[in-house]
Amino acid sequence: MQEITLKAYGKINLALFVGKKRDDGYHDLSSVMQSVNLFDLVTLKKRTDDKITLSTNSEEIPSDRTNIAYKAAELMIKKFEILTGFDIFIDKKIPVGGGMAGGSTNAAAVIEGINALCELNLSLEEMCCAVGKEIGADVPFCLFKRTAHARGIGEKLEEVAELSNCYIVLVNPKVFISTGKIFSMMDEEEREYKECVEILEALKERNFEKICACLENDMQKYTASCCDEIEKIIKALKNAGAGGAIMSGSGSTCFGLFKEKPDEEELEKELGKYWYKVVEPVSFK
Repeated sequence: MQEITLKAYGKINLALFVGKKRDDGYHDLSSVMQSVNLFDLVTLKKRTDDKITLSTNSEEIPSDRTNIAYKAAELMIKKFEILTGFDIFIDKKIPVGGGMAGGSTNAAAVIEGINALCELNLSLEEMCCAVGKEIGADVPFCLFKRTAHARGIGEKLEEVAELSNCYIVLVNPKVFISTGKIFSMMDEEEREYKECVEILEALKERNFEKICACLENDMQKYTASCCDEIEKIIKALKNAGAGGAIMSGSGSTCFGLFKEKPDEEELEKELGKYWYKVVEPVSFK
Protein backbone atom coordinates (compact mmCIF):
# COMPACT_ATOMS: atom_id res chain seq x y z
CA MET A 1 0.00 0.00 0.00
CA GLN A 2 1.41 3.37 -1.07
CA GLU A 3 -1.37 5.75 -0.01
CA ILE A 4 -4.06 5.97 2.66
CA THR A 5 -6.79 8.46 3.59
CA LEU A 6 -8.16 8.56 7.12
CA LYS A 7 -10.98 10.43 8.82
CA ALA A 8 -9.67 12.55 11.70
CA TYR A 9 -12.62 13.17 14.04
CA GLY A 10 -13.04 16.22 16.25
CA LYS A 11 -13.98 16.02 19.92
CA ILE A 12 -15.91 17.90 22.56
CA ASN A 13 -15.37 18.01 26.32
CA LEU A 14 -18.55 17.14 28.20
CA ALA A 15 -16.70 18.07 31.37
CA LEU A 16 -13.25 19.55 31.90
CA PHE A 17 -11.56 20.26 35.21
CA VAL A 18 -8.02 21.64 35.41
CA GLY A 19 -5.56 21.18 38.27
CA LYS A 20 -2.53 23.23 39.22
CA LYS A 21 0.49 23.55 36.97
CA ARG A 22 2.90 20.65 37.40
CA ASP A 23 6.68 20.79 37.58
CA ASP A 24 6.87 19.61 33.94
CA GLY A 25 4.77 22.57 32.78
CA TYR A 26 1.62 20.55 32.12
CA HIS A 27 -1.61 20.58 34.12
CA ASP A 28 -3.41 17.60 35.61
CA LEU A 29 -6.82 17.20 33.99
CA SER A 30 -10.02 15.33 34.60
CA SER A 31 -12.17 15.39 31.50
CA VAL A 32 -14.84 13.41 29.72
CA MET A 33 -14.17 13.53 25.99
CA GLN A 34 -16.55 12.58 23.18
CA SER A 35 -15.84 12.26 19.45
CA VAL A 36 -18.31 13.79 17.00
CA ASN A 37 -18.92 13.12 13.32
CA LEU A 38 -17.17 16.25 12.09
CA PHE A 39 -13.83 15.24 10.64
CA ASP A 40 -10.84 16.31 8.58
CA LEU A 41 -9.52 14.00 5.87
CA VAL A 42 -5.82 13.22 6.17
CA THR A 43 -4.09 11.59 3.18
CA LEU A 44 -0.59 10.12 3.41
CA LYS A 45 1.44 8.96 0.45
CA LYS A 46 4.82 7.25 0.56
CA ARG A 47 7.71 9.06 -1.13
CA THR A 48 10.72 7.58 -2.88
CA ASP A 49 13.03 9.72 -0.70
CA ASP A 50 13.09 10.53 3.02
CA LYS A 51 11.45 13.97 2.87
CA ILE A 52 8.19 15.05 4.49
CA THR A 53 5.82 17.48 2.78
CA LEU A 54 2.57 18.83 4.20
CA SER A 55 -0.14 20.70 2.29
CA THR A 56 -3.67 21.70 3.19
CA ASN A 57 -6.78 23.41 1.85
CA SER A 58 -6.72 25.76 4.89
CA GLU A 59 -4.85 29.04 5.11
CA GLU A 60 -5.21 28.97 8.89
CA ILE A 61 -2.76 26.16 9.65
CA PRO A 62 0.98 25.94 8.88
CA SER A 63 2.39 23.66 6.20
CA ASP A 64 5.86 23.31 7.74
CA ARG A 65 7.38 21.41 10.65
CA THR A 66 5.51 23.59 13.17
CA ASN A 67 2.35 21.68 12.23
CA ILE A 68 1.66 18.95 14.81
CA ALA A 69 0.87 16.45 12.02
CA TYR A 70 4.32 17.10 10.53
CA LYS A 71 5.86 16.56 13.97
CA ALA A 72 4.01 13.25 14.27
CA ALA A 73 5.50 12.06 10.97
CA GLU A 74 9.00 13.14 12.06
CA LEU A 75 8.69 11.29 15.36
CA MET A 76 7.35 8.11 13.73
CA ILE A 77 10.22 8.09 11.22
CA LYS A 78 12.82 8.63 13.93
CA LYS A 79 11.41 6.27 16.54
CA PHE A 80 10.81 3.35 14.17
CA GLU A 81 13.74 4.00 11.80
CA ILE A 82 11.50 4.35 8.76
CA LEU A 83 13.45 4.83 5.55
CA THR A 84 10.77 6.49 3.44
CA GLY A 85 9.27 9.99 3.57
CA PHE A 86 5.64 11.02 3.24
CA ASP A 87 3.44 13.54 1.47
CA ILE A 88 0.66 14.63 3.83
CA PHE A 89 -2.49 16.45 2.74
CA ILE A 90 -5.03 17.75 5.26
CA ASP A 91 -8.55 18.54 4.05
CA LYS A 92 -9.60 20.78 6.93
CA LYS A 93 -13.21 20.86 8.17
CA ILE A 94 -12.78 21.19 11.96
CA PRO A 95 -12.57 24.82 13.16
CA VAL A 96 -8.95 25.85 13.76
CA GLY A 97 -8.02 26.80 17.32
CA GLY A 98 -11.51 25.89 18.43
CA GLY A 99 -11.03 23.50 21.34
CA MET A 100 -11.98 20.44 19.27
CA ALA A 101 -8.49 18.86 18.99
CA GLY A 102 -8.32 19.69 15.29
CA GLY A 103 -4.53 19.59 15.23
CA SER A 104 -4.24 16.62 17.57
CA THR A 105 -6.65 14.52 15.51
CA ASN A 106 -4.58 15.22 12.38
CA ALA A 107 -1.47 14.04 14.23
CA ALA A 108 -3.31 10.91 15.36
CA ALA A 109 -4.31 10.17 11.76
CA VAL A 110 -0.67 10.52 10.66
CA ILE A 111 0.42 8.04 13.35
CA GLU A 112 -2.30 5.58 12.31
CA GLY A 113 -1.56 6.09 8.62
CA ILE A 114 2.18 5.48 8.91
CA ASN A 115 1.51 2.45 11.12
CA ALA A 116 -0.63 1.01 8.31
CA LEU A 117 1.51 2.06 5.33
CA CYS A 118 4.74 0.75 6.87
CA GLU A 119 3.13 -2.36 8.42
CA LEU A 120 4.54 -1.54 11.86
CA ASN A 121 1.73 -3.45 13.60
CA LEU A 122 1.75 -1.10 16.57
CA SER A 123 -0.97 -1.70 19.13
CA LEU A 124 -3.34 1.07 20.19
CA GLU A 125 -1.48 1.35 23.50
CA GLU A 126 1.87 1.67 21.71
CA MET A 127 0.52 4.38 19.40
CA CYS A 128 -1.00 6.27 22.33
CA CYS A 129 1.85 6.01 24.83
CA ALA A 130 5.01 5.59 22.74
CA VAL A 131 4.13 8.25 20.19
CA GLY A 132 0.90 10.17 20.81
CA LYS A 133 1.73 11.27 24.35
CA GLU A 134 4.99 12.84 23.14
CA ILE A 135 3.20 14.91 20.48
CA GLY A 136 0.33 16.42 22.46
CA ALA A 137 -2.03 15.84 25.38
CA ASP A 138 -5.12 15.27 23.19
CA VAL A 139 -3.44 12.93 20.69
CA PRO A 140 -3.91 9.73 22.74
CA PHE A 141 -7.68 10.36 22.92
CA CYS A 142 -7.82 10.99 19.16
CA LEU A 143 -6.21 7.57 18.69
CA PHE A 144 -8.42 5.94 21.35
CA LYS A 145 -11.65 7.05 19.59
CA ARG A 146 -13.97 5.97 22.38
CA THR A 147 -15.86 8.09 24.88
CA ALA A 148 -13.30 8.41 27.64
CA HIS A 149 -12.49 9.79 31.04
CA ALA A 150 -9.08 11.39 30.53
CA ARG A 151 -6.72 12.01 33.43
CA GLY A 152 -3.08 12.89 33.94
CA ILE A 153 -2.27 15.38 31.20
CA GLY A 154 -4.88 13.65 29.04
CA GLU A 155 -2.96 10.47 28.32
CA LYS A 156 -4.60 8.23 30.96
CA LEU A 157 -7.77 7.09 29.26
CA GLU A 158 -10.61 4.97 30.59
CA GLU A 159 -13.51 3.99 28.35
CA VAL A 160 -16.84 5.12 29.78
CA ALA A 161 -20.51 5.02 28.77
CA GLU A 162 -20.89 6.92 25.53
CA LEU A 163 -23.10 9.87 24.76
CA SER A 164 -25.80 8.64 22.38
CA ASN A 165 -29.29 9.28 21.00
CA CYS A 166 -28.92 13.03 20.81
CA TYR A 167 -27.82 15.83 18.51
CA ILE A 168 -24.96 18.25 19.06
CA VAL A 169 -24.87 21.75 17.63
CA LEU A 170 -21.34 23.11 17.30
CA VAL A 171 -20.90 26.87 17.12
CA ASN A 172 -17.67 28.75 16.45
CA PRO A 173 -17.34 32.56 16.40
CA LYS A 174 -14.14 32.34 14.31
CA VAL A 175 -12.07 33.75 17.15
CA PHE A 176 -8.70 32.10 17.80
CA ILE A 177 -8.05 31.40 21.47
CA SER A 178 -4.53 30.78 22.79
CA THR A 179 -4.67 27.75 25.07
CA GLY A 180 -1.42 28.84 26.70
CA LYS A 181 -2.90 32.22 27.56
CA ILE A 182 -5.96 30.64 29.18
CA PHE A 183 -3.81 28.28 31.27
CA SER A 184 -1.69 31.26 32.38
CA MET A 185 -4.80 33.11 33.49
CA MET A 186 -5.95 30.08 35.46
CA ASP A 187 -2.57 29.71 37.15
CA GLU A 188 -2.90 33.20 38.60
CA GLU A 189 -5.82 32.13 40.78
CA GLU A 190 -6.38 29.61 43.54
CA ARG A 191 -8.87 27.06 42.24
CA GLU A 192 -10.56 23.94 43.55
CA TYR A 193 -9.81 20.84 41.48
CA LYS A 194 -12.76 18.52 40.83
CA GLU A 195 -13.18 15.08 39.31
CA CYS A 196 -15.75 14.06 36.69
CA VAL A 197 -18.03 12.17 39.06
CA GLU A 198 -21.49 13.52 38.24
CA ILE A 199 -21.16 13.45 34.43
CA LEU A 200 -19.89 9.86 34.52
CA GLU A 201 -22.91 8.78 36.57
CA ALA A 202 -25.26 10.61 34.20
CA LEU A 203 -23.72 8.94 31.15
CA LYS A 204 -23.96 5.52 32.78
CA GLU A 205 -27.63 6.14 33.52
CA ARG A 206 -28.17 7.46 29.95
CA ASN A 207 -30.11 10.32 31.53
CA PHE A 208 -30.14 13.15 28.99
CA GLU A 209 -31.43 15.82 31.38
CA LYS A 210 -28.86 14.87 34.01
CA ILE A 211 -26.06 14.86 31.42
CA CYS A 212 -27.06 18.38 30.36
CA ALA A 213 -27.10 19.53 33.98
CA CYS A 214 -23.59 18.15 34.53
CA LEU A 215 -21.89 19.90 31.58
CA GLU A 216 -19.04 21.94 33.06
CA ASN A 217 -15.75 23.46 31.89
CA ASP A 218 -13.22 25.12 34.20
CA MET A 219 -11.72 27.05 31.30
CA GLN A 220 -14.94 28.66 30.11
CA LYS A 221 -15.02 31.73 32.35
CA TYR A 222 -11.42 32.60 31.50
CA THR A 223 -11.95 32.29 27.75
CA ALA A 224 -15.22 34.21 28.04
CA SER A 225 -13.34 37.07 29.69
CA CYS A 226 -11.27 37.34 26.48
CA CYS A 227 -14.11 36.64 24.05
CA ASP A 228 -17.56 37.97 24.95
CA GLU A 229 -19.10 35.91 22.13
CA ILE A 230 -18.80 32.76 24.26
CA GLU A 231 -21.61 33.64 26.67
CA LYS A 232 -23.73 35.01 23.83
CA ILE A 233 -23.41 31.73 21.92
CA ILE A 234 -24.28 29.63 24.97
CA LYS A 235 -27.38 31.74 25.58
CA ALA A 236 -28.33 31.47 21.88
CA LEU A 237 -27.97 27.67 21.96
CA LYS A 238 -30.31 27.45 24.94
CA ASN A 239 -32.76 29.80 23.22
CA ALA A 240 -32.68 27.43 20.23
CA GLY A 241 -33.72 24.53 22.46
CA ALA A 242 -30.49 23.01 23.79
CA GLY A 243 -30.91 21.09 27.03
CA GLY A 244 -27.45 22.25 28.05
CA ALA A 245 -24.59 24.17 26.46
CA ILE A 246 -20.94 24.87 27.29
CA MET A 247 -17.60 25.64 25.64
CA SER A 248 -15.34 22.81 24.45
CA GLY A 249 -11.72 22.70 25.60
CA SER A 250 -10.12 26.14 25.79
CA GLY A 251 -12.57 27.40 23.13
CA SER A 252 -13.73 29.12 21.14
CA THR A 253 -16.10 26.39 19.90
CA CYS A 254 -19.22 25.96 22.03
CA PHE A 255 -21.82 23.22 21.76
CA GLY A 256 -25.36 22.48 22.81
CA LEU A 257 -27.00 19.09 23.38
CA PHE A 258 -30.44 18.51 21.87
CA LYS A 259 -32.65 15.51 22.65
CA GLU A 260 -34.46 15.85 19.33
CA LYS A 261 -33.18 17.09 15.98
CA PRO A 262 -33.04 20.90 16.31
CA ASP A 263 -35.28 23.11 14.24
CA GLU A 264 -33.29 24.65 11.36
CA GLU A 265 -35.25 27.92 11.44
CA GLU A 266 -34.59 28.34 15.16
CA LEU A 267 -30.90 27.62 14.69
CA GLU A 268 -30.63 30.14 11.87
CA LYS A 269 -32.53 32.72 13.89
CA GLU A 270 -30.30 32.35 16.96
CA LEU A 271 -26.96 31.37 15.40
CA GLY A 272 -27.09 32.63 11.83
CA LYS A 273 -24.20 35.08 12.21
CA TYR A 274 -21.83 32.31 13.38
CA TRP A 275 -20.37 29.16 11.85
CA TYR A 276 -22.50 26.30 13.16
CA LYS A 277 -23.07 22.64 12.36
CA VAL A 278 -25.40 19.91 13.57
CA VAL A 279 -23.51 16.70 14.33
CA GLU A 280 -23.94 13.50 16.31
CA PRO A 281 -21.71 11.67 18.80
CA VAL A 282 -19.61 8.79 17.48
CA SER A 283 -17.62 6.04 19.17
CA PHE A 284 -15.49 3.27 17.68
CA LYS A 285 -15.42 0.08 19.71
